[in-house]
Amino acid sequence: MTILIILVRVLLIAVAAFLVVFYSTVCFFACCQKKTCKHPKYPQKVSVVIPAYNEEGVIENLLKDLRSQSFPISETIVLDDNSIDSTYEVAKKMNVIAVRNETKLGKAATLNKGARITQGGIIVVFDADNRPEKDCIKHLIKHFNSEGVGAVTGVARISSDGFTSKLAALEFSLCFCLFQPFSSRVNFFSILHGAYFGIRRELTSFDRNMLTEDFDISVGLVSRGYRIEFEPEAISYVSAPPSLYLFARQRERWIRGAVEVCFKHKGIWKEVFPHIGFLGLFLKTLGYSLPLVWASNFTLLWLCYFLGEFLLMYTALCSVVFYTFIAILANFRARNKAKDILALPFLSYFYFSFIIWFFLKAVILENLGLRSRFDKIPHKR
Repeated sequence: MTILIILVRVLLIAVAAFLVVFYSTVCFFACCQKKTCKHPKYPQKVSVVIPAYNEEGVIENLLKDLRSQSFPISETIVLDDNSIDSTYEVAKKMNVIAVRNETKLGKAATLNKGARITQGGIIVVFDADNRPEKDCIKHLIKHFNSEGVGAVTGVARISSDGFTSKLAALEFSLCFCLFQPFSSRVNFFSILHGAYFGIRRELTSFDRNMLTEDFDISVGLVSRGYRIEFEPEAISYVSAPPSLYLFARQRERWIRGAVEVCFKHKGIWKEVFPHIGFLGLFLKTLGYSLPLVWASNFTLLWLCYFLGEFLLMYTALCSVVFYTFIAILANFRARNKAKDILALPFLSYFYFSFIIWFFLKAVILENLGLRSRFDKIPHKR
């Protein structure tokens, strides 16, 4: 029994050391200054495509923001997916190209339809709740100088207020201010975020049967030899789900979609991480799991305290302090309010309580061939 206890201690300390080294590396590369093109050659024609379903309360603000973009947009196309509200009428009033689907097709099929009717060589896709900064498109498309770049993603920030907004804002700061910059700097498979991105028109082919068409096409592009770039200066604000229940449902859909993509692309780790294989997929997942790691260490801290395992307790304590510092750094880089860091324990235990279950549920349902129904998340005005 004594030997077993010693082995457990050594294992937990080794895991803690590995995680600290890994997240330290992420922070180092995320904070390094990335070289930028001094004289970018911008594409001649850029089309903006907005797939929309029941977005009458937010789409007008997006169209106004697009009018004030510093880069000239060749055309703006709103694809109304058979909304039951006045989305189509609002778009027509804003003097953009408005196309209405006769039946509801879904986002992926609607985007494919948009790609067929656009004129620009580069398509920038926006969800209707976006509020892009003035230079968002200008920064997003400068990476298309290189023929090897198939798509570009930027920074999504949370604009709405409330408890779930603070959770989402902190979560997004960890993603877009730490792990996405790290992935971009070390060529570690940047993933498109469905809220907005730029893509070459000839590569715009989304699978209408996938829950997360953005993740699916990311894998498809990389497996075909294209790069996906991340642009930290391309910033757009999006709204958070209006309730904790919808926040959870959105994350469950993302996880189910990710598992779905992994089942579709057998040996996905060989396609997107050809040099390190499955280890790359593991590290990619770990990069987005900092809240789960924080909650695990905080739980271990108190468990060791009550069991009298003070060596492991202090190891867990140091780890919690370290991960909290990382979250503070991400929160600062995202220009969130300083007090938003107080959401870290709530976000972490949300991950601890639900994310693992969502993953296991997704794997089980996918193995059984059962599909899940996810309703559209309503956007705040």
